[in-house]
Amino acid sequence: MRDTIRKITLSGHEYLAIEVGDEKSGIPKHILQTERQDGMIISDHDITPWTWHGITTYENKVYVYFDICDIEGLETLSTTNRDNALMLLEELAYGLLKADKSFLSLSGDIFPLYRVFILDKTKILILPPDLGDVLAIARIGEKKDEEVSHLVKANVLPSFLLILEMAQLMYFSATGVFPYADREIRSNNFQELPISYFGLPLAEETSAFIEKVLHANNRASRDIAGNRKGQENLGWFLQEADRLEWNLDARSEEERAAAVEAVKARPDYREFFEKASKIARRHDFWRVKGTLIITISIIVILLGSVAGSYIYGALKPPVTRDLSQTEMIEYFYDAQNALDADSMQNGVTADIPQESEVMNLFVNRQTRLAYENASVHVNAEDWIADGKPAIPATHFVYGVVLEDITQIDEDSFEATGLWYTPYSYDKGEVEEEDLESGRTAVYVNRVKERFDFTWNSRGWWVISGIEITGYEFLGKEMIETI
Repeated sequence: MRDTIRKITLSGHEYLAIEVGDEKSGIPKHILQTERQDGMIISDHDITPWTWHGITTYENKVYVYFDICDIEGLETLSTTNRDNALMLLEELAYGLLKADKSFLSLSGDIFPLYRVFILDKTKILILPPDLGDVLAIARIGEKKDEEVSHLVKANVLPSFLLILEMAQLMYFSATGVFPYADREIRSNNFQELPISYFGLPLAEETSAFIEKVLHANNRASRDIAGNRKGQENLGWFLQEADRLEWNLDARSEEERAAAVEAVKARPDYREFFEKASKIARRHDFWRVKGTLIITISIIVILLGSVAGSYIYGALKPPVTRDLSQTEMIEYFYDAQNALDADSMQNGVTADIPQESEVMNLFVNRQTRLAYENASVHVNAEDWIADGKPAIPATHFVYGVVLEDITQIDEDSFEATGLWYTPYSYDKGEVEEEDLESGRTAVYVNRVKERFDFTWNSRGWWVISGIEITGYEFLGKEMIETI
């Protein structure tokens, strides 16, 4: 949305041209020599082809040139074409709905805005995919955030992204800024600045529609998208948009800039971004230093737990002293399900195979609890007892569902249980991310673990040996998230 449009003269003829990039942008020769594809013009839901003449170098810049016409960049949706913005977006949605898949050439389920222009104030021009390739190659290394990357919202159904893109363009047309353009907003769970902050005379139903789409969770997105593909879902957008009122006036770039600055001067704006910036800094901190801190924390906790367990075992009887051998095993797994490594060590003198795993998940949970005020661990036993409900998108399911305890000999038992984990134990198992957002994986293994017992001189059973004797991978369950 930062294209330079100008007139150029070639062989005595005047043309209109869109700047592609610098002469040294490195566009491959074969792209420039291929047969030219037609773009499309959409006007009153009627589609006609658009032709262009070629690509040339002019005054050290590369341009695509065509016959002179009244063409403007899409950024004018928030300025000189603001009064017609909704109508123009409906034309864009119609063109994308009717285009074939090869013409769309979607970039991560988002349509790149550098292929879209406004023609004669009332029409939409979409450049063909070959010109889109030229623009994309020329812009490698340049920031084109508003054209693609800032339109992408995390954890959104791919089939809903084109609808979300249309709503973001409506938000931009009304306010002059894209809802997710600021890093702080993206880091703050994509909570955009409420459109009400801008004090617009926008119809309430229209504002509500924009916010409905921007805030749609995965369940609402699925209700809208159904089993249709993203392109097909633009039909829903057109039906909804046709009922909306767009009552905003055109304005100059200076008026847009002044309006944005006026919003930034509001106390509630500053308060909003101070909170968002604080969360963004916290996320940046943990992204850069989180692994090191968690590693150090694990080491400290491990050292502390070893020393603490030694002293505790030397001075006081364990809480398991009055339990039978099978009851000690049940107690052990209850502690594992609670991510309580200290309790797992009660009455245990052996190395515990899953201790590092429990420690790692414990530190993860406590770190998130401290900084996000949320316990992200879902106990597998409780989750299954509740009927395997949807869980928050940031949470994980972990725990053991004990199936059977079998006595092998006088002092040895084998426990069989279903272990639910947020990762696969077998590196050979392909852990592909689910293509449909709104779900998270839990891996299920049937694990057999042997417990050896010794009756000590102080008068109670201790677990003197623990060994995982085998496991069987049962599969991956996909959990709905909220």
